[in-house]
Amino acid sequence: MARRRAGTPAEWAAKHGAVLYVAGDGRAPAFGHFPNARQRTTFAHLTPQAAPYEYAVELRLGEHAVLAFEYRTAEEAAGIGYMVQVWTPPVPALSFDTTLKSMLTSIKGRPAAFRAAGTVLTGHPAFDARFTVYCEHPDFARGVLTPPVLERLLGDPRTPAQFGLLNSVALVSGPRALSLEDVPSLAGFLVDFVRTLPGYTWRYRR
Repeated sequence: MARRRAGTPAEWAAKHGAVLYVAGDGRAPAFGHFPNARQRTTFAHLTPQAAPYEYAVELRLGEHAVLAFEYRTAEEAAGIGYMVQVWTPPVPALSFDTTLKSMLTSIKGRPAAFRAAGTVLTGHPAFDARFTVYCEHPDFARGVLTPPVLERLLGDPRTPAQFGLLNSVALVSGPRALSLEDVPSLAGFLVDFVRTLPGYTWRYRR
C-alpha cells in the first residue's frame, strides 16, 4: 500500500492542532535545543531573528510538549537534518547511536579501537553490541540504564538509529528532511522512553 503524504507543514499543523513556525516569521517555539551548523554545536537560547530551522511544529502528546523541526546542516552546503524533541527536566547529556557499530561491522573493525572518551558499556551483551552510548557523567548513565530500559530499547521496533537526552529534551535526530508523517511515531517513542526511565534520572545532581 502506498504511503499517504502528510501534506504541507501548514496542513499538517492544522490537522494535528500544532503551532507552525517558519524562519523569519518573528516567532519562536517555547522550548528546544537547536543546532548551530557553523559551530557544530547546539544552543538553547533562541530568538525569532535567528531561527536555526527551516520550519518547526510544536504540539502536545498527552501531557508532553513535542517539538519537531527541519534545519540546514551547514551554511555552505545543502545538507538537511531533522530533530524531534520532547521536553524533560534538565539532565546530563546521554546519547545512543547505532551507526558506528553498523559501520564497524561492515568494515570488520574492532569497536574497542574506536571507543571515544565518555563511552559507556552497560554490561548487557546484546545492547552493547548494537548501541554506542556516550555520557558526560558515566555514573548517571549506569544509574539510568537499568535492565528494563535496555530490554525496552532492544525490543521496541520504533527505536531509532540516533537518540538521547540533552539537558532539557529527549530527542531523535537524523541526516535527512523531516517527514511529518513520522512525527507521531518518533514522539511516541520518546514519550515511552522517558516514561521507562527510573526516577533516579530526574533526581540526579551533578
